[in-house]
Amino acid sequence: MFRIFSLFLLLTVCFLTTLAQAEHIEFPSVTNGAAFTTDGASVILTSRDDAPEVTVTYPNGGEDFDAGDAVTVTWDVVTDQTNVSSLVEYSLDGGSSWIEIGTVNDANEEIQWEVPNLFNLYVVVRVTSTDDQDQSGSDVSDDWFTIGPVETTHEFYRGWSFFSLPYVPENGSVESIIEAGIIDQQPWDLFGFEMATSYFRPETLFCGSGYALTLVQDTLTTTFNCAAHRELVETPLDFGWNFIGVPFGASIEAEDLHVRYDGDLYTLEEAAEVERYVPDTSAHDTTVYYGICVPVFYTWDAADSIFTLADPIEPWTSYFFVSLVDTNHSFELMMLPAPPGPVPTQMDEVLGTFESWRLNITATLDGKTDRTTALGAKARATDHFDPAFDYPEPPTGQFNSVVNAYFHHPEWHFNFGSEFCRDIRAQMVEESDIWTLTVAASREGEVTLRWPDIFRTTPPGYEFEIVDNLSREVINPRLTRSYTYHADAGIRAFSVRVQASLGVKDIQASPIDHDLLRAYPNPFNASINLNYSVAEDGLVSLEVFNLQGRLVNTLAKGRVEAGSHSLTWQAEALPAGLYIVKMTTPNGQTTQKLLLLK
Repeated sequence: MFRIFSLFLLLTVCFLTTLAQAEHIEFPSVTNGAAFTTDGASVILTSRDDAPEVTVTYPNGGEDFDAGDAVTVTWDVVTDQTNVSSLVEYSLDGGSSWIEIGTVNDANEEIQWEVPNLFNLYVVVRVTSTDDQDQSGSDVSDDWFTIGPVETTHEFYRGWSFFSLPYVPENGSVESIIEAGIIDQQPWDLFGFEMATSYFRPETLFCGSGYALTLVQDTLTTTFNCAAHRELVETPLDFGWNFIGVPFGASIEAEDLHVRYDGDLYTLEEAAEVERYVPDTSAHDTTVYYGICVPVFYTWDAADSIFTLADPIEPWTSYFFVSLVDTNHSFELMMLPAPPGPVPTQMDEVLGTFESWRLNITATLDGKTDRTTALGAKARATDHFDPAFDYPEPPTGQFNSVVNAYFHHPEWHFNFGSEFCRDIRAQMVEESDIWTLTVAASREGEVTLRWPDIFRTTPPGYEFEIVDNLSREVINPRLTRSYTYHADAGIRAFSVRVQASLGVKDIQASPIDHDLLRAYPNPFNASINLNYSVAEDGLVSLEVFNLQGRLVNTLAKGRVEAGSHSLTWQAEALPAGLYIVKMTTPNGQTTQKLLLLK
């Protein structure tokens, strides 16, 4: 034991002697890039300031590349280390994700990159350099650069396809793009549309124009050489229906679209309520109208064989868009995909209040459903045609919907038809009103009408009644989920009566489903009213959570009878922000977002 102790003592003395004689010993830190150094007998923690300084030099923003281009990505690295490796990546989504180009070592400050075959107007490169001390520095291109395809491929399927070309074709002939893919001379047809001539058969296809193709064969694959738009595209709009497409290989949200009317820019929402002046030659005066367009896009849903409202608008798809501006004025649709960035918090339209409510009605025949039909009222609407709220039916022409529900208004004197899928009227106050709904069936069969979200989108104190004008059967949509009738090919009329009330009346019958009927006002300040319904007696809880998932308030918890109920949440003690209210019943859970403002 004595010998072991002596040996240990000798080794310790030798180590301390060596340490005292050393001028400098450095150990790399594995935690934060700092280094441990010894100076005499002391040990000191020092911080390093020599992480690699990286500067991307090319591409650094503003360049336009085509797919397949050989690009030399270059950068500068300033460092006092000799062993440096650099990871090179690119991003298509503003830096949310990165795709590796490659890694280079030592003094190399460039890498070859073959540009991928895709479309994106907002590409950046990032270089991250790491030295042998595991210290890193990085840099990103100062601005966006673009990538566009030189060849594109698309598949069409059996039946009708609404399509457009998102790129400029080298050869836009129908023979080259469509007819070359027809197998064994099977039947097909192709249509364009102009308001002056209606549907026509084009010989040449253009980027951004709309077309309708019908096929008998199962698929048609087209491949063609092309070029991509890189900047804002201005599409002139004709008076009436315009058949258009997205002239880019990326989708565009409706809120990112603008129109230019006689030199002034408007969002679509603003454009629907702009004043326009139309000369009245008979009275030697002018008449004021509101709205220079209807702010929605219609496309064809091949699965349901029906027109649908679209947002966003997508490449390779065509849309009907209606302009209310005559030829005496200039009117253009301004299109450009928005740059990537944080997704804005969008507040859904607050429905189910006296100021704004809507009854959505769907019609189904042979599994095909029309989902665009709605009636309602808004404080800013009138009982006449309002472009912001009343949506006309698009021109059918060569293709017919299996089933279609609409409102007939010849008295509105709309230049482009008298059928509307939306009929939104002035706010109702202690009064009743009647809408006449027409349902057109293209063939014989069982038609089913539904109103899937009546408790969410209508005030609970309002009374609704739907009358089948043929059978005289009366339906209460608050008590009945749906109504089915046998239809011959043709039309059938229904009367929808709405009784408004400023007071929230008790609904005696049990609701057909559990749901948060409404939360109003929303956004709110300090307090908010919640109305909810349950389908059966049972335990019910209403709880409020913040966005971190923490429970901040229990509004109700206990046994509740079937029917409608209401309560008020006082939130003045809580900070402003977004909250989630969750209702739990024996049938499941329902949630709704609430925005508290201060």
